[in-house]
Amino acid sequence: MDDTILKIQNLLPEKELESLQKILIYQETDGSYKAYGTYSITKNIDGIYTVSVKGTYTEKNFYKLKNALAWCSFDKRMMYRESNRLHQLDQLVFGVDTEIQIHARLMKKAKNEESTLIYLSKLLQNKAKKRSFTNEITNYIGDYQRWQNKMFNTKPSY
Repeated sequence: MDDTILKIQNLLPEKELESLQKILIYQETDGSYKAYGTYSITKNIDGIYTVSVKGTYTEKNFYKLKNALAWCSFDKRMMYRESNRLHQLDQLVFGVDTEIQIHARLMKKAKNEESTLIYLSKLLQNKAKKRSFTNEITNYIGDYQRWQNKMFNTKPSY
């Protein structure tokens, strides 16, 4: 456990500490994150964030940390439709990013105008998809941030 957490444990009564852990997100010394006393987020060597839920076999992979944290908040609130959609969007954005890179590379290597136009069309289509997915993710992130702020502004009941 982190030295900071040990110091906090020595300062706060047990009830206050338990209440704090239910709303707290913090980074451990090893670079992993803990959220709400239930979720652990680790980054692997490929840059993918894996969310593990304490006491279950649930593991979800995300390509962006903010999406992983938002997923934790939806899961904690038992908003499973939203958490599933956010996970799906994160995966879709990664896939579209890959397609954008491929089509941009192919467009640069194209030998004739017809091929260039086809790759340009696919590139623009993928950029539009990404923008749509990103806008939807932004809405979920906004909801997560509003909920998190509400949690910090609520007085504990201990």
